[in-house]
Amino acid sequence: MKLQHLIGAMALLATFGPAHAAGPAFYAGVAAGSDYDARYVGPVDTQNSAKAWLGWQFADDWSLEAAYHDLGEASMPPIADFGFETSTEGWSLAVRYVAPLEWPLKPFARLGWFAFDVDGSTLTIAGPRRFSTNDHGLLVEVGAQYAIGEHFV
Repeated sequence: MKLQHLIGAMALLATFGPAHAAGPAFYAGVAAGSDYDARYVGPVDTQNSAKAWLGWQFADDWSLEAAYHDLGEASMPPIADFGFETSTEGWSLAVRYVAPLEWPLKPFARLGWFAFDVDGSTLTIAGPRRFSTNDHGLLVEVGAQYAIGEHFV
């Protein structure tokens, strides 16, 4: 069984690069998500998630981005004969388009490829059972960026 949890909303911490580049430009960024605790059958405890990316703006509105995604860890302590622990990480490669608006807040879209690995164990009455799985697929993302200044987006 595939288990993938998006642990929290990714919050933009910093992106460095030109807000209005005249030609090709490189940029980098990081994002973080806080842990999320939920109750289903029992308490599910999650750890913080993070993302780091590098991009190359090859045209005014277009760029190519590669990213590493640490989707954190999730666990549920044993209740009767069930519990689990997982750790998930992923990688992505995407083309990004930013709408050419003259506002500080600009919508963007990404289209590309995403792959992830999940490692963990299921806790059963017979003892822990290790598992590992991976998958890949289409990445589609929409969002908005805010230009704080000329060199920070």
